[in-house]
Amino acid sequence: MLEWEQIEPTGDIPPNTCKCGFLTLNEEQIIVFGGSSGFGYNNDIWILDVKKKEWSLIETTGEKPSPRSGVTAVIYKDSLFVFGGFDRRKYYGDFYKLDLNTWTWKELPQGPSGRHSHVGNLYGDDKYIFGGRLNTEGKRANDLWKYSIKSEKWEEMKPFGHIPSARSSLVSAVFEDLMFIFGGIDDQEEGLNDLYSYSFSNNTWSLIHTQGEVEPPLCVSPSAVLSGSYLLVIGGQNRINHERFDFDHVYAFDILRSEWEKWDPAITKNQMSKRSCHVSAMVGSKVVVFGGEVLVPVSYYKHMNEVWILHLLSDLVNDLSHFQKELIFCDV
Repeated sequence: MLEWEQIEPTGDIPPNTCKCGFLTLNEEQIIVFGGSSGFGYNNDIWILDVKKKEWSLIETTGEKPSPRSGVTAVIYKDSLFVFGGFDRRKYYGDFYKLDLNTWTWKELPQGPSGRHSHVGNLYGDDKYIFGGRLNTEGKRANDLWKYSIKSEKWEEMKPFGHIPSARSSLVSAVFEDLMFIFGGIDDQEEGLNDLYSYSFSNNTWSLIHTQGEVEPPLCVSPSAVLSGSYLLVIGGQNRINHERFDFDHVYAFDILRSEWEKWDPAITKNQMSKRSCHVSAMVGSKVVVFGGEVLVPVSYYKHMNEVWILHLLSDLVNDLSHFQKELIFCDV
């Protein structure tokens, strides 16, 4: 059984926020960068202490990124790496490192073309980015880039296999030697619900043929985390005939069985509302969800700064040592 819990942290509380960087810092804390409030953008750093239920605004120095949302960020050793984003006037392709000991920013070599709402993951000593929206005309990307943290160089990967279509507002996660991507929106402004994996060792994309009868709906701007060998997809939105629908569902892709499941949290008086453009991260066995937006009457997008916790029972998370099953792919 799953259960939602809303917490109300004290301290230096961030504004209503969507599409920020949101990463697990340690077993008790999450680091947050940037985002959009609906009225503007920010470039601040916050720390959320989940155990203490407390927010802290961190003072930083150095070559600080401009205010923006739609970035990707990864943590490598004692540094936070941030790429891309936008502020309605500009699509950024710049790249920054924040020293987590001194809280000092440094600008790094320029990355690929400016974009936002792409995905970024850490694998070994490298940061990978895929996709994203490139300009105001709605053009999106399906290129894959690698940044070597050690050599400080960018490289376009030119992968083999069944390459995903161009998209933005998707989600991703890394499991062992594979990067998974799910959903998003394409150049025709259509939502997607396909699932791909990228093999780092083979530089190859594969379209995953899933088992079972459960399948998530077309989904734009959900959030996702990896819990054991499950890829959890939370919330999101879709548009049908220009009408928007927001979701509050939780879908779990069992990587070892190549099968989707729909997880239904227990019905309590505290239920997370439908939303998209929110962010999620794992702290211990808890899924922490922050911010997002929801469409309210009169076509107004309400941004939020709520913090929700999805409690996972331990028997829902695989003990990987007891499972040895292969993924089933449909290679085209």
